[in-house]
Amino acid sequence: ATPPAADLALELRHVRKTYPGQAVPALRDLTLGVPRGSRTGIIGRSGAGKGSLVRLISGLETPDAGELWVQGEQPHRLSQAERRARQARTGLVFQHFNLLAQRTALGNVTLPLELLGVPRAQRDPRARELLAQVGLADLTGRYPAQLSGGQKQRVGIARALATDPDLLLAD
Repeated sequence: ATPPAADLALELRHVRKTYPGQAVPALRDLTLGVPRGSRTGIIGRSGAGKGSLVRLISGLETPDAGELWVQGEQPHRLSQAERRARQARTGLVFQHFNLLAQRTALGNVTLPLELLGVPRAQRDPRARELLAQVGLADLTGRYPAQLSGGQKQRVGIARALATDPDLLLAD
């Protein structure tokens, strides 16, 4: 496998992904290059494979065939420790928010920082700053059930940005 050009943050070469029990592949012969520092959007109908692509790039899924390179690494070929480190450098915004119901907006944003061992004195101000950036400075103490869908999505975005990721993926 030949690594991608240095100017590419992401490269897929003839990637295929089929889920067990599914006759039609979620991704078939996908080839794509994304330059470092760029913002790239993938659009398509529901069921077109956008979520599968995000899961492959984030390392949550493994391709059946082809080559997948993320910032010079093949996530599916990393050890578990290396994969966890890669995932810690990747921000992921889920389509259905995946917020923890028992945590406030602030608590949801601080979670990835807690998991990385960042002291509370550093993580709370960081989370408050991010919530302010997404227009939720006055809702830090609200629980997901008390937020609208758009507000929940913005909490998810703030959480994805909390660790200052190298790569941000949104499904």
